[in-house]
Order: sequence, then structure tokens, then C-alpha cells
Amino acid sequence: MPHDYWGRAASPFLAVLAATKLADAATTYAGLEVVAGVREANPFVAALVSTHGTLPALVAVTVAVVCVIGVVTESAVLVVGRFDDATRESRLALRLVGYGLPSLFHVAVAAQNTAVLAGS
Repeated sequence: MPHDYWGRAASPFLAVLAATKLADAATTYAGLEVVAGVREANPFVAALVSTHGTLPALVAVTVAVVCVIGVVTESAVLVVGRFDDATRESRLALRLVGYGLPSLFHVAVAAQNTAVLAGS
């Protein structure tokens, strides 16, 4: 398989992950900046927000999350791909789980944040 195949195969998954994480970050930012009394629920992110400010903290966390998930998922795909009996479907399944589950989580967080914003 050509080397550039891996990047092309991962690209749509990374794009969905980045988009859903961006929706999470954008709605979190809006909630923290617009709605009185709203606090960040994640203690690690809350500490970053209090130390560095809302926007820098959320940008840093968003970039880090997308990068870490991408590296871990693609590392797993490469490891599985080394087995003689590895199939295209096995690599697809790893990407669906590796990118799909976090993306679903980010959609759920963004939806919750949107509900909080709508109720304010």
C-alpha cells in the first residue's frame, strides 16, 4: 500500500473529529463567556481556563485532543496493519471506534452546551 494511502484514509475521520471537537469548544466558550454562573465541569480544563483564559485554554485542549486521538488511533491502525491477516475492514473498524466514539461524545457535549445556552 502506498505511504500516502494512510493519510487519505484517515482524513475524513480526522475532519469529523476536529469538527465535533470544535463544536464542543465553541459552545463551551459561549457558555463560559455568556451565561452567568456557568463553570467548566472538567477540572483539568477549568484549571487551564483560570490560568490562561477561556479562549487559549479551549484552543490548546482542542488541538491536543484531536492530535492525541489521531496519533493513538493511527498507531493502532499501523500495528494491526502489520499482521498478515489484517483486512481493510479491520482498519476501518479501528478508525470507526477510535474517531467515532470521541466524536459522539463531543456531539453530546455540544448538544448539552447548546441546551444550556438556549435556556439562558
